[in-house]
Amino acid sequence: MGMRDGLNDGQTARARGNSSYGPGWKHPDRGYSSNMGDKRTYEQQYRAGYQQGFQEGMNRGGYNRGPWGR
Repeated sequence: MGMRDGLNDGQTARARGNSSYGPGWKHPDRGYSSNMGDKRTYEQQYRAGYQQGFQEGMNRGGYNRGPWGR
């Protein structure tokens, strides 16, 4: 979930010409359920995925764009 949220926020930031993290960064518990285990661990993993997705969205604008995505 963090990767997808970061990708979406990165694409939006790129389109707007800024590099600030979007709303997904402020809610690292998005999608969390108590049956998933420790909440802090989930939040850390969410944020790691978010950062990776955000960079992908900023750098190439998304997945499956081929060499023309930049």
